[in-house]
Amino acid sequence: MSLLKSKGLINNLSAGGGISGSNFREFTVSVSLTETGLTRIDDIVAAIFQSINLIRQQGLAAWRYAEKRAVQEMAFRYQEPSRPIDTVSHMVLNMQHYSDDDVLYGDYVMQGYDEPLIRKMLGYLTPENMRLTLIAKGGKHNHQAKWYDTPYSVKPFTAAQLTHWQDDFISPTLSLPDKNPFISYELDPVLLEAPDKDKPELIQELPGFRLWHLQDTEYRVPKGVIYVAIDSPHAVESVENIVKTRVSVEMLLEAINETTYPAEVAGLSYNLYAHQGGVTLKLSGFNEKLPLLLDLVLQKFANRDFNPERFNIIKTQLLRSWTNATQNKPINRLYNVMTGILQPNNPPYEALIEALEPLEVSALPDFVTRVMSELHVEMFVYGNWQKNQTLALAETIKDALRVHNQRYQESTVRWCC
Repeated sequence: MSLLKSKGLINNLSAGGGISGSNFREFTVSVSLTETGLTRIDDIVAAIFQSINLIRQQGLAAWRYAEKRAVQEMAFRYQEPSRPIDTVSHMVLNMQHYSDDDVLYGDYVMQGYDEPLIRKMLGYLTPENMRLTLIAKGGKHNHQAKWYDTPYSVKPFTAAQLTHWQDDFISPTLSLPDKNPFISYELDPVLLEAPDKDKPELIQELPGFRLWHLQDTEYRVPKGVIYVAIDSPHAVESVENIVKTRVSVEMLLEAINETTYPAEVAGLSYNLYAHQGGVTLKLSGFNEKLPLLLDLVLQKFANRDFNPERFNIIKTQLLRSWTNATQNKPINRLYNVMTGILQPNNPPYEALIEALEPLEVSALPDFVTRVMSELHVEMFVYGNWQKNQTLALAETIKDALRVHNQRYQESTVRWCC
């Protein structure tokens, strides 16, 4: 993804199992194209097959299999509860594929590293076995779907395309990931400090900073959640600033998306989103390695780079999304207007669009600096954490958000009822 993204060809890439039947299953690679990428599809496909060839040459190793097995074991042992109807439906499907003893565990089991079998499977991932689907506006079509009247076309690959994709060349900029530092191996819950405590406790209060803590006493799993609410009057003092805040959030998420992928594979997750007073950072998952993920996110924030090309792509995506939202059903548009009335820092889409259209990337660095100059931070740590661990996490946050001549303030969040 890094190679294609750096060339401005794609926004996102994902890969995994696709549709399946009684005697087949697809492996699907999905990419979200930029406008430039739409004109260079053959090059994108070539880069994907180069990556597959790189895996064939350098990617087969027992330690990679062991990592995946550890992740699968954690996912099975500590999976989130689902609705009974969903569990039953899933088990019914699994009964068609597994023995009775493996109906629950079958999707997670990895019995042993079998390199010849893996090579055999990789052997099927060739241009000759590929079905390439492009979904985009425009183009020429020679078929019409029977039930939905959707225009589409089907055509074979040309000899030139197949030759291009079968080339043995592998770009030197492509590489395989190293060992995943985010996989947790310490899965025993920490000792309970206060078994009877069931409400969050304020354990630190400083000018512009409050820290809340609650150790999980009910579920006793090696997981945790970290919330960091960062309020600043500059983030929400006008519609223009609200838009700048949202764009800055999207650019940071864009910047950390690739580097945080190993953490997501290891069962960790994160999100950064705008709220009524500023932004909130949320991290969750196996708590042993959450501090490592927190360090990574904060490091990316400290070294933030407002890339003009990525800004233009994000701006276009937001404008398209907000413009589409203005065409929603009347009831949805009514709710949007009501939200803007009840929550003044959540303006309607029309106002957001008007403020975003003239925005230039050059306005963002100074804006973020102003936001950082006056803060109120509220932090809540819940789960498999003792107080000393929570305090250590708080020091990391305070060090990362501390700037010269910083002023502190009360939270700008206002509640309506």
